[in-house]
Amino acid sequence: MLRAYVEEAKEGLDFGSVTCVGSDELSYRKGHKYLTVFTDMKEKRVLFATKGKGKDTWVAFYDERLKRNGHPHAITYAAIDMSASYQSGVRNNCRNARIVFDRFHVMKLIGDRVDEVRQAENKRGTTEAKKQLKKTMWLWRKNTENLTETQRIHFDRIDHDCLWTSKAYQMRLALKNIYNQIPFESWTRRRLRSWCNWVKKTATKAPHLFASSMLKAAESIEKHQDGILAFCGSGKMTTACLEGLNSVFSAVKRKARGFRNPDNLITMLYFIAGKIDILKNQQATH
Repeated sequence: MLRAYVEEAKEGLDFGSVTCVGSDELSYRKGHKYLTVFTDMKEKRVLFATKGKGKDTWVAFYDERLKRNGHPHAITYAAIDMSASYQSGVRNNCRNARIVFDRFHVMKLIGDRVDEVRQAENKRGTTEAKKQLKKTMWLWRKNTENLTETQRIHFDRIDHDCLWTSKAYQMRLALKNIYNQIPFESWTRRRLRSWCNWVKKTATKAPHLFASSMLKAAESIEKHQDGILAFCGSGKMTTACLEGLNSVFSAVKRKARGFRNPDNLITMLYFIAGKIDILKNQQATH
């Protein structure tokens, strides 16, 4: 019944004014079962959801836009993660869109590399390093300003000079500071280049446990530089609303004891976050 109401309300949707979209995957079932969700980044609403993930989902979005009085080539910015298939989907179906890799995904990538360094040093580092790293996992996953008082005391007692993990963490904070400033694109380009050179130069003098992970970080930043710089030009467009949707729908799935049928979950996506007016359609028919 709800699906019928949602489908009726969707008939009135108009995508003609949509120029900035975001896309992310949403797991709806174990075993790598995903939906791809497209949102209007300005209005913060779900535009379209479809089963699967990858470039084919952008073909489906292309068709949906044509049905809703919108044209894919009118899209100026597309905020996505660093998936090659998503990048291909945007380029093939929204030729005028500039790809944006937002801060969340970039910082998560660097954070994962820092965690790799910590794990490697905890296994293969010196005895002193292992001692210093004991029970510190969550310290390196937070920004210093977000540490609790207990964590702050623990962090200050660490001998950072003996840890490669501390050096990697310092690099993550330096990248975060670049994002915090971003006055204009050319400035950011220079700072990113300096950051990558610093990481690579440090890696040449570092043990493998540091070099392997942080070199990957620098290479990823260089490879995705255009999309990172587009973050500036887009007015710091972020997919934070998509990440918020993941939390909302995780709660919905728990209440419903899970959605075995993806069509039901898609219905709930529209119902909760599509900003569609079901009551208006019902009142018009009575």
